[in-house]
Amino acid sequence: MDSVLYLAEGDQLTLRDLLDGDLDLSSQRLAVLSACQTGITEFNRVPDEVIGLPAGFLQAGIPGVVATLWPVNDRSTAVLVAEFYRLLLVERQDPATALAQARGYLRDATASKLAEWFERRYDDSGGTDLAAYEAAADFRSHPDPAERPYADPVYWAGFVSIGS
Repeated sequence: MDSVLYLAEGDQLTLRDLLDGDLDLSSQRLAVLSACQTGITEFNRVPDEVIGLPAGFLQAGIPGVVATLWPVNDRSTAVLVAEFYRLLLVERQDPATALAQARGYLRDATASKLAEWFERRYDDSGGTDLAAYEAAADFRSHPDPAERPYADPVYWAGFVSIGS
């Protein structure tokens, strides 16, 4: 019940806040919880129920949640989530389909393609996104530009879509 999401300006949202019934989030379509282990549920203390942040958001009225089942890599998550939002908002795909395709995009991306992806992010930032610059340089210097650095499921399979 004390699982917490840290929000902007020091605000916090706990699972207890979501489950107590005071929040009506039914005007929202989707909650995307891309931080580490946001999809983990507690079952040891209450084995007959699923209690976790995804269930809390569903109970608060949001019909769908994207969450993660284990700690995720920052760089691979940046690519996956950006591609997910592109598919969701630009291509107008439903969340489950957008997530499945974003996972496939990340899985199949070569070092060369990832270098280009991060270079675009750096350019789009007006040259201020130093993390994107460093990632692009790392992928450009990769010994095999055709290798798929994020092919291992640890980078993409932990992202799940729950609800509709």
